[in-house]
Amino acid sequence: MTPPTEQLSIGSFRILTANSDVAPYVERVQKNADSERNAFGFLNPNAYRQAAAQGKLFVAIDNDEQLVAHLMFGGVYPFGKVFQIYCIPEFRMSGIASALMETLIDHFSKLGFLSVSARVASDLDAANTFYGRLGFSHIKTVPGGQTKKRWINIRVRELNTPSLFSLFENNDDEVQNNLMIPSSFDAEDRIYAIDLNVFFDVGKRRSNEKDAGKVIAAVMRGDIKGVITQEFVEELERSTGNFRHDPFLALAQRLRVLPAPKKATSLANIESQLATSIFPHRSGTSELSPQEQSDVRHLSIAIHHKIDGFITSDQAILRSQAKLRELYGLDLLAPSDFSDDADITSKSGGIYEFQDESFSQLFLEPLSSENLDSVMQFLAEQGENDAAAKLKLDPSNPLKEQNTLLVWSGKRLIAFSCWRLSKSSLRSADIRLNSHECRGTPLRYPTNGCCK
Repeated sequence: MTPPTEQLSIGSFRILTANSDVAPYVERVQKNADSERNAFGFLNPNAYRQAAAQGKLFVAIDNDEQLVAHLMFGGVYPFGKVFQIYCIPEFRMSGIASALMETLIDHFSKLGFLSVSARVASDLDAANTFYGRLGFSHIKTVPGGQTKKRWINIRVRELNTPSLFSLFENNDDEVQNNLMIPSSFDAEDRIYAIDLNVFFDVGKRRSNEKDAGKVIAAVMRGDIKGVITQEFVEELERSTGNFRHDPFLALAQRLRVLPAPKKATSLANIESQLATSIFPHRSGTSELSPQEQSDVRHLSIAIHHKIDGFITSDQAILRSQAKLRELYGLDLLAPSDFSDDADITSKSGGIYEFQDESFSQLFLEPLSSENLDSVMQFLAEQGENDAAAKLKLDPSNPLKEQNTLLVWSGKRLIAFSCWRLSKSSLRSADIRLNSHECRGTPLRYPTNGCCK
């Protein structure tokens, strides 16, 4: 993610976003974060260095160039995430934390992101008030870790990025008849090439194992479209003597492979440019080590096929994130970018509460055994009294593979939706939506949940 600018002046403070400017403050950022472990927990010190190198750490400094606040973020297009925001006590209420957040919002908006989320412990009143004041709605509450047994509020701020629903909310008939969606909102799934080191992080139980495992699991479920390059397979064959029985190669062979072009010269210019961008201490591809040559080949094949992103744990590659996005439009992502998804349709459940001018208070929740009878009564009132429908919707039915969402106004069920994603390459979805006659706002949330 390319930072929006290198420095921004906010009153007597400056916000630094370029990794070269942020790097000198990383150690201080870590110390400040460690002083607030009740809010942030514990992060490996290397996580802060990685965030700075990837342009995912913004800092604010005063006129004496002393650190006063920081913001660490990540996420996967089109959903951004805030991991930490901190301001030293004597500068709280100065507006600098809000300025940091708005800088990030502007950054994500320019990249075409749809929303930004944050996970905030429910007992942190000041933090929840801060996020609420900045437009982060309380989406749901989920269980936290086993150590502290806290509850975590998922908060989301929708960005002013054009989307299908925002266009239809506009009463301009001309706009609705000409749905000009930005090119970054393609109907097809975004495609990510996965580096070999992500698989090794899991298989060799490295420190990054948990996040890397989430990437592989997401690919296997079909949540993201993962591919590998031909260099992935060749590198794995070179690294093991008995590759035919290697579990990593067996898993890799189940993914789509991006072939290298038949003419080796087709990648020469890309590889030369990548070599100087990622390894500036080398004068060209001829001075690269065998491993560095392999890294460059992975990326050049991905760029040749014009896919959307490359997922890797390699820090040299991740440090080149801004440059490669500028040159090729390729997103470089770390496994940590895929952690802690804030999805209102998560199987972990939870309730989404929001206000609407047509109703005093609305609640969203997934289907459960406790509310199944209410759903069946709701459907019967609409003329759908089918025992087969109950079997299909029954949460205890092991054959049920669908997502559900209920909308309540007080004790009254006013809308119900369910959808099932196909496992085909088309990734189509069958969606069912039932609702009482009402204004469009209650319908927007279950429908939006389906599409997300």
